[in-house]
Amino acid sequence: MIESLATIAQFLFLFGTISQARKCAKDGHADGLSHGLIWQLMVGFVIMTVYTIEVLNANPILLIGYIGQLLLFSIIVKYKYRPRQRRVGNHFDRKRYKNNKAILKVLEAYVEVFPSQRFGQIIRNVGLVDTIVLDHLKDKDRGPYFSNIFNEEPDRTLKRVAKDVNEQFERIKN
Repeated sequence: MIESLATIAQFLFLFGTISQARKCAKDGHADGLSHGLIWQLMVGFVIMTVYTIEVLNANPILLIGYIGQLLLFSIIVKYKYRPRQRRVGNHFDRKRYKNNKAILKVLEAYVEVFPSQRFGQIIRNVGLVDTIVLDHLKDKDRGPYFSNIFNEEPDRTLKRVAKDVNEQFERIKN
């Protein structure tokens, strides 16, 4: 009777692990799962595998099920601690993603310092909208022109925005 209950429980755990492993593999991450849950389940699966070997005399159905769960669970652990890079268009670019998040943090800091500014003022003041470039040294024949940041990579945007914001913060301090 106990072995039958253990077999039923093991299959329920197995189906749960299969569905979660498929979801993690499809999504490329396991963001909704806490670290505590991951490690509790991992330790539980290892203990149950050892228990199956020692106490239940290596019941083949249970043993195969728990070893299978450990293998499937390793997929979940992989995507928890090594998520797939976020998709950007048709490419994966983790660096671009991190730089975009850093730009948002700079904007957040700017909003904290200047809470009364409108959003349009903020993005203009930090240099995120097209601006007139008056630097004639770049192209003497061209004269003043609008810069276009549409295709600018986030790492370059981040450097420019951080520089502009730091200059404005320095002006406030002085």
